[in-house]
Amino acid sequence: MKSSLNNSEKPNIIFILLDACRRDRLGCYGYGKPTSPNIDKLAKESVVFENAFSVGNSTNPCLTSIFSGQHILTHGMIQHVGTEQKEIDRLNKSGIKLLPEILKENGYNTMAFDWLGRWQKRGYDYYDGLGEHEFKIGLFGVKLPYETADGSVKKFKKKVMQNNGKPFFAFLHFWDTHSPYSPPSKFIRKFGKYDYPSINSSETPLEWATEWIHLLTKNSKEVFARYDGSINFADFQIGEIIKFLKKKEIYDNTIIIVTADHGENLIDHHIHFSHYALYDTTVRIPFIMKIPNINSTRIRSFFQEIDFLPTLLGYIGIKHPKVEGKFFDLENDNKNEENRKELYFVANDAAMVAFRDERYKYIYEPIAGIEEIYDLKNDPLENRNIVGRDKRVDSKLRDKLGGVIMKTKKVKEMVYGKNKLVYDKLHYSLMSKRISFLEMMLKNKEKEIEDMYDSKAYKLINAYRKFRGKLGL
Repeated sequence: MKSSLNNSEKPNIIFILLDACRRDRLGCYGYGKPTSPNIDKLAKESVVFENAFSVGNSTNPCLTSIFSGQHILTHGMIQHVGTEQKEIDRLNKSGIKLLPEILKENGYNTMAFDWLGRWQKRGYDYYDGLGEHEFKIGLFGVKLPYETADGSVKKFKKKVMQNNGKPFFAFLHFWDTHSPYSPPSKFIRKFGKYDYPSINSSETPLEWATEWIHLLTKNSKEVFARYDGSINFADFQIGEIIKFLKKKEIYDNTIIIVTADHGENLIDHHIHFSHYALYDTTVRIPFIMKIPNINSTRIRSFFQEIDFLPTLLGYIGIKHPKVEGKFFDLENDNKNEENRKELYFVANDAAMVAFRDERYKYIYEPIAGIEEIYDLKNDPLENRNIVGRDKRVDSKLRDKLGGVIMKTKKVKEMVYGKNKLVYDKLHYSLMSKRISFLEMMLKNKEKEIEDMYDSKAYKLINAYRKFRGKLGL
């Protein structure tokens, strides 16, 4: 007997975003610790993308790409924090439709549990993710109001119970997996016996910075436990959603997507617990789709966030506008091999761009003129920069990224105007935070950091020091 909650043949759709969640910290992607039992169980009934990638390294740009099917430089939302109103106006006038708008036009009730707001609210009948908790982010403890995952799930259940029988689309954004990783302590203690108080309890920016830097430089193993505990907390809430759907007899007619907007550096590449840069630790993401009547399988072809919208809409029979994303066949991966051989990435504020194929990764920071090339076949962890080793490879990869760099410049000019010095100083103010971390880490070496990183870190520091001198800073 079907529940009265859903008397339509159209499937319900639940999109769960685990902010800054690395794929390699989930059991279904090979992690050895029990962070994700519910996600792992879901994965056994789902299509799991082995090689899914984000389009960048920050939430607002990536989420806009996920729900538009367009790359960052096409929709133009290049900043996560400090987005200019003219960027939003340009997006609104562009004719680009977002997924909730499309679904609403096709008879769906749309609901979101997130606090980003602004253009991210477009197309929702209900939008609320503000809670009583303060989410502190960054060195200076910027306070943002957010709802924890358990609070979002409670609101989600209530709204579904009030649903009028139409199919629904629900977007749940779990911020708990984002730094500073402060789930309930019982979830942290599953992965290490730590009694350190929640760093969200700090009252002032100075107290916040002191506690956070102390953790980053002296207690990285505890931060690992916090990260794993945060994933486990989010996973528990996903289990609660699944139990609710089964109890209401709507699980079988519900599409469930679990993914991340981007990944996270832990102590990789001298970047402590941040999603700065465009290494695979940051741009390779989990992507899991449970679709009724589609058998579980693993897709090994390259898949990028922009491919989600056309793939989802194709499977539920809704026509979509022309987008840069590709439709993926979830039952025959051989048909997907030619979809996406090459990937392009744009970092927050378009401060860095990258190209990747199966063999090489090329990362370029235009302001500082820093190039990185990695041979992924022989160096999958991207530890050995081989720029200059083979001039033919260098030239080929620069050509691949040339068009992206030119488009990046045009988008920056639209956002910041043509006053390059003003933009450069803004860029430096953002990027110098990473240099501060690098300098701090080189003074506070830990056993977990291998010596091979040191020369790379010093080169980056020296390049930015020269850039700083050029600007007169």
